[in-house]
Amino acid sequence: MITKITLWPKSQPVFYGSQWVRAKAGGILISKAALGTSVKEGDVLGEISNPLTDSTYLVRSPINGR
Repeated sequence: MITKITLWPKSQPVFYGSQWVRAKAGGILISKAALGTSVKEGDVLGEISNPLTDSTYLVRSPINGR
């Protein structure tokens, strides 16, 4: 019998019901929520830092989700 050789680890889940969150500011995103974690509406997903104006903008989740 031939042993099956796999080059890649177990396949990752695909989320067909995903939703994008658009930021209202430009700059460098510093993610605060890890991929796959559950969030509630209003939780901070990340922080955008604008190095030109030295301002920051919090990106919050508009919905509950994962």
